[in-house]
Amino acid sequence: MKLLLTLIACFATTIGCASWHGEADTASLERALPPPKREAGSAVLEIAFVSIGKHAEVEQLWGGIDQTLLPMELRHDWERNGMRIGRVQKTLDFESQLSRIRRRPEETASAMEATNVHSDLSHQSRRITCRVGKRYELPVRQPAPDQQTVLVRLGSETRGRTLARSQPLFALRATSADVHSISLSLRPEVQHGDMRQTWVGSDAALRLDNRRESWNLDELATEVRLEKGAVLVVGGIDPPLGLGQLMFTGLTAEGDDDRVLMIIRVAELPELAAP
Repeated sequence: MKLLLTLIACFATTIGCASWHGEADTASLERALPPPKREAGSAVLEIAFVSIGKHAEVEQLWGGIDQTLLPMELRHDWERNGMRIGRVQKTLDFESQLSRIRRRPEETASAMEATNVHSDLSHQSRRITCRVGKRYELPVRQPAPDQQTVLVRLGSETRGRTLARSQPLFALRATSADVHSISLSLRPEVQHGDMRQTWVGSDAALRLDNRRESWNLDELATEVRLEKGAVLVVGGIDPPLGLGQLMFTGLTAEGDDDRVLMIIRVAELPELAAP
């Protein structure tokens, strides 16, 4: 009975809309519990924010990542904003390189598991069931404690906003799927301000939801098609600048440089209904 109560208490900390920045070792917890029940028509994605610090071998890691999956102009827009995205070409080589450059690799058994680093950047991992058409939010750091000026470059134009309690994130949505692959949409956003109640539509009816205002960067939205086992990597360029610096760089509690990579792996494709 004592063991059962302990498991129930641990499970309660992993459900709902809690932040990914908790101090609990969620990766170890997820290994100890049965996998979440998979909904029909849902893919299973493994998402990890891995701390790599400031490391000389980061560019070598990106050398094995195909960054040409974006159209050229969109790829340049990402680079002008200090970000890059690509698909891993050789998964085993990537895992080996990532293990060498990630912060405190001795703490976990797998390079895809998160590291417990005290900073306001996300360092957690999740295994989610991703329904086609449903929106998921991937926050990359805690909200800023005060006002912050956010600059974005779109073509030759620079846009800026001064936002209260800004928090950058990626909105993830599976837009389509077949027996061989799934199409994922990623859009950078910056949420800000206080929570407000608003009416949102669902499959059944309207419902009240608590949300913050959001600066949606539709011009930087991208869509990639991935098969089972494919790995997508999102991170900043070096030296850091702009939106990429805001999203992927910070400082640890000890004052050290902290940089993260967002890694998405397609663990399972949706089980499609027979025609």
